[in-house]
Amino acid sequence: MTSGFDAFDAVYWNLAQVFAWVCLYDRDAVNRLSDLAEDRPSAAYVSVSAALRSDVADGSHESAKSQVLAALQEGKINAIGMPPGGVDPAEIPTLAWAELHLKFDPDQAMTVNAHGILEPRWIKLKFLSAEVLSCWPEPRTFTAGPPPSAIDPRDLPAWLKHDMWTHGEAMLILHGCDPRFPWTTDDELTTHFMQAKVYLNRAIQSGIIGQRKQVDGRMQVIDSPARWYAWALGKIDMPVVVRTAFLEFRYSSSPRLHYLQVKRLLADRFACGPEELAMWLFDDELIAWVGRHPESPRFYFDWGPGQDFDYVARMTDLYFAKEQIDEFSPCDRWMTCPELLERWSRVMTRSEAQALISGRFAVGELMASHPLSGMPADSGDPAIDACVFRVAEIEAIEADIGQELMLIFPSATAGDLLGKVGTIKAEKECVRWLEEKMRNGPPEAAKPVYRIDALQRFPGLSQRSFDAAWKNAINLTGNTEWSKAGRKLKHRTDTPI
Repeated sequence: MTSGFDAFDAVYWNLAQVFAWVCLYDRDAVNRLSDLAEDRPSAAYVSVSAALRSDVADGSHESAKSQVLAALQEGKINAIGMPPGGVDPAEIPTLAWAELHLKFDPDQAMTVNAHGILEPRWIKLKFLSAEVLSCWPEPRTFTAGPPPSAIDPRDLPAWLKHDMWTHGEAMLILHGCDPRFPWTTDDELTTHFMQAKVYLNRAIQSGIIGQRKQVDGRMQVIDSPARWYAWALGKIDMPVVVRTAFLEFRYSSSPRLHYLQVKRLLADRFACGPEELAMWLFDDELIAWVGRHPESPRFYFDWGPGQDFDYVARMTDLYFAKEQIDEFSPCDRWMTCPELLERWSRVMTRSEAQALISGRFAVGELMASHPLSGMPADSGDPAIDACVFRVAEIEAIEADIGQELMLIFPSATAGDLLGKVGTIKAEKECVRWLEEKMRNGPPEAAKPVYRIDALQRFPGLSQRSFDAAWKNAINLTGNTEWSKAGRKLKHRTDTPI
């Protein structure tokens, strides 16, 4: 806001200011919406404020529109505007308002043509503030309700400037992007942040976040910035550290490793393949550049018509920050479709496994992800079998149907159902257990002894998960004694062999 500026000293108001006063009786809103304001929000600020504030009745925005049009038609207030293509403003005749409609951003008076389409008749509308205040005088007891962006500016100075908070902006917050950055369309958001859309839709459908309100004649899901932000920060498995801007700045000057080095290092630590590495890159858990120098551009997956869907090949000559790779711990684990088919085919036929994947995908319980398309396209390219699946969702399905599978396949064990990947929770618990032992000194038994102990202690842990936890714990503690092969000098007597 311009220092010392007060819109109530101005002769003319724009359309948004008129609505801010008639709808909200809010001096601060009228000042914020002035053409002279340094960071003027869009006119939608008024409708969203009306929808969110408890001191404003439902439908007040539409009521304000009817009141303003009636006052213009009755000549109680007058407006000036400019004909499209004109150069000089003129007063709009009172009779003309019988067929005109109001439109915001930009302020226009529209009429309906012979084809039922709105066309501008007057633009750059202005109203005498004195006439507006005469028709809608200031209440003797003035109490302005809180604006929708009720966040401490010291906490979120950039997001405070935003006036309208929708699911699109919440998706950006979820991925650590500043909603003030330009984005093209909601379709682009849903393509590149597909998994965020899934989380968001589930939260909206369950009523955790979002209020369905009529805004300018359209049903929109809106909420206060504080609630959007609190929800995004509290979402499971998406910590604040995932914010790409923060990561990019933090690791921009770190020495860089070639993709082939990174693939080997991560495979040793997490027993992952290149497809899972690609998903960490797609989900912004990892950052890559197209060169080893600090000025090299950052890499993003993209796809154009006529191109193939081989995303692994696109990573062949990328570079990663050594510092990030050294301290990397994934929030999510992923599995390819062939791996999932192999896993489930251990307790059912392959065709049944395929049907289970398709069925759970159809109802939204198993999301298929692809770094180039986001998810399978309606055209079927890429096909679902070229996608990857989140291990947490796979485990949730297995937990849901595990008892039924046990009855159908009596010979199946819990280990069969969990498969070779194991649960992330069990692996993390195993890392903590091993880390505590490694910090106490050298090993007291051979690695297989600890493996047997761990598999009994942590339900869902697999041999593959144990090997990954073993390497991770060694990296965390730096105790290389545990990585040496050979017979140990001391053995535990309380551990099953």
